[in-house]
Amino acid sequence: MVSEQEPAYKVIFVRHGQSTWNKANRFIGWTDPNLTKTGELEARVAGQVLLAAGYEFDIIYTSLLKRSIKTAWVVMDELGLHHVPVVTDWRLNERCYGALVGRNKKECVRVYGEDQVKLWRRSFDVRPPPISEDSSLWPGNNRKYDFLERALIPRTESLQDTQARSVDCWDNTIVPTIRSGKRVCVCGHENNLRSLLKHLDGVSDDDIRHVELPRAVPLIYHLDENFKPIRLEGAAPHLNGRYIGDAEEIAAIMARDLANVYDLSVESNLEESDVPHYAAKLDDLLQPCELTDDAFGERGGLDELNCRESDIEETPLFIYKSHEDAARARV
Repeated sequence: MVSEQEPAYKVIFVRHGQSTWNKANRFIGWTDPNLTKTGELEARVAGQVLLAAGYEFDIIYTSLLKRSIKTAWVVMDELGLHHVPVVTDWRLNERCYGALVGRNKKECVRVYGEDQVKLWRRSFDVRPPPISEDSSLWPGNNRKYDFLERALIPRTESLQDTQARSVDCWDNTIVPTIRSGKRVCVCGHENNLRSLLKHLDGVSDDDIRHVELPRAVPLIYHLDENFKPIRLEGAAPHLNGRYIGDAEEIAAIMARDLANVYDLSVESNLEESDVPHYAAKLDDLLQPCELTDDAFGERGGLDELNCRESDIEETPLFIYKSHEDAARARV
């Protein structure tokens, strides 16, 4: 039932854009691949969707992984909020997929079967096989995590394990910030966000198997004074929050992602060969400004509120350079 109750608080959740390992259809976990150009464009569309809906933030929380950090940067760039702090926290890292990290998801379906892979990916309390501490892909071998006690660096995690750290961050860091009056966005990963939403919405262990979070599609939540969700009209299945964006595009993203993992009749990698889908149709986004009389303020100066040039391009300009680009530039 949809409530007409006025929210005490609002919060936006958004998953990162496409990374190089998303594009390769690999299990990622705490591994740290970069955004692709498609991933940056996905993030820019998410930012423009939020801009069109009138959302602004005072702070954004994200993980220690660059695909989510850079997504946060790009979203804030689209919103013109370059001054807003981006706070990173290891507790918002993606779930550790153990020995599955680096493996192709569809190949795992062929080897282990759809039911087993779904159990590893979507169940609440089942852990994948652990990764060896000798593996270069184990996070404990990354200097980034030298500050963490070794016992806190996982070799594998269930969604329940991920929830323990994500909810700790929510309860002890994010909720006090929201309660103080700040407008908050959480930019994260599919499973750390699924674990948070399970906690917020009280999603059952069975229903959480069916909760999918498409990349770079903002999800708005209204909360009461006790931080309990208020169900919104058009809420996502099994959740009380609502996606912001084009419904057809969002449905196409979710159908693509499921087929790319589980449909063995699909031979190609849909991340590489399929038509890209975003939170909104590109044609519906802000167009470059036209200098008409309405674009000028009372004093004759250009009014940037009425004349905001779109940053969306078919081949987007990155607002950062990769280490490889920087190295080539020095040659």
